[in-house]
Amino acid sequence: MLNRYLFSRVVNCLVLFVIVLLVGCGNSDIDSSGELTNFNVSGSISGAVSGLQLLLQNQDTEAVYLATVDENGSFSVDVGTHAENDAGNVFFVSIISNNRYVGAVVDTYETADTEVSTGISIASSETDLSIGFDANKGVGILSDNDNTITFNSTFKTRLSSEKPVGMGSVGKGALSKTTTLELGNKLDKDQDGVPNLFDAMDNGEDLDNTNITTSVAAIAGSAVVSQATMFMNYKIDVGATDTTMTNNANITIEVKANDASRITSIVADSVHAHYASSTTTLLPIGFTAIDPFPSQGTLWSDTGNALYHAQNMEGEDIWTVFLKPNNNDFVAGDLIRLKATLTDGREEYYWVTIHFKFEDSQLPVDFASWIHGGSGTTTDPYCILDTGGRVFNWDAPRDSSGGSLLGLDYAIELFYLENASPESVVHEGVAHVYDLGEDVYYSNGTGDNPLTQAHIDLYESASPSPNLLQVDIKASYEYGDNTALKIYLARKKWGETSGCPE
Repeated sequence: MLNRYLFSRVVNCLVLFVIVLLVGCGNSDIDSSGELTNFNVSGSISGAVSGLQLLLQNQDTEAVYLATVDENGSFSVDVGTHAENDAGNVFFVSIISNNRYVGAVVDTYETADTEVSTGISIASSETDLSIGFDANKGVGILSDNDNTITFNSTFKTRLSSEKPVGMGSVGKGALSKTTTLELGNKLDKDQDGVPNLFDAMDNGEDLDNTNITTSVAAIAGSAVVSQATMFMNYKIDVGATDTTMTNNANITIEVKANDASRITSIVADSVHAHYASSTTTLLPIGFTAIDPFPSQGTLWSDTGNALYHAQNMEGEDIWTVFLKPNNNDFVAGDLIRLKATLTDGREEYYWVTIHFKFEDSQLPVDFASWIHGGSGTTTDPYCILDTGGRVFNWDAPRDSSGGSLLGLDYAIELFYLENASPESVVHEGVAHVYDLGEDVYYSNGTGDNPLTQAHIDLYESASPSPNLLQVDIKASYEYGDNTALKIYLARKKWGETSGCPE
């Protein structure tokens, strides 16, 4: 039997965190409240200003307006407001530095305060704003010379030691957790100071990946796309000696289109340094390429950091790319900005990142339980008896914080191989996937819960008959992130070709 901790130490699921950013005031798709009134917001920011950007997001329309901070700390942007409800002129202002979220713009507060307002009301043009950015606290204190700026106290963040409780943990740390939500604070209802655009745990309890509906809020009202995701695949062979995050981690970026005819192209126009040397991998089997995809190993930057039009296995139009980061430095919160150029000449921006990452590890297999020999690889499979089934146990995978990743759906997929080549399956076109359920950590080998004798011997009478059984223990979230631990078995009676002679 596999060591109880095998799966937890080798499986890395990593999913997408999606941010969709609509920049500027020309996107009429998001205006569900009638005509917007535009105001100019400008001023200066002090502190460490190099490379800063301000993202002003409307609490009702969810539109985001991007202001780049120049070398002198000055910024200026036009924003759209409306008076249809109390949130139509309220903004959450995020501070971005080197493709990471680094703070929120807030009202003034005292050292002992446990909360502070983030709801900046814009009822007219504000051209004399001053923001004092404190990178250590993750806040920018806002003031204006004529004292006309106001804050709406409905929109606030919780504080701990003068910092928003979600800072430093992409909104999923212990301090971020809460069961008390402020639903009126649409962009940050768990009030941890990390807006949904960058929050890995929007509701204060569950990782966003566990509920696909969290991607609806993240698309910021775009009528052109329905979601944008970024997640990691970490599929490894048990017994492999060269398994590392650098060698085996793959990243998928995917934008799902509502109306593909409205999209001319999508590229990543701003990429975190940890993805700058990424190379492309192949389009998965079952996907249909519409754009020509680059060959495997192509430096992504040589393609202009492009995403490619394809259709997924459900026939949905997507723009996607499959990448190998080629390092173990990438972490949750490293942002990639995607620019969609639309057929009408407008542009939309979407920001994506991963939510969590499992630590790189060795492969601790309990070889003592496999008393008939083998190491579980294609060339040296675990040898099993000629009759009977097999029981597997594993543990929940963990992220880099040490916490278990919960809410994963587990399944076992079986491949019956004539030899060590994946192309030698004796059941081409027929899938053998057995769903085990959410947070199920065992396959007990009874009933329709693999691996029973009937499962193992399913193709015993086929021609050609299998000499090797590939067992994939799979875990996935709704967003599409998935991982698999691949194990190879052979009956002794299958003979020397499998490495397990009688």
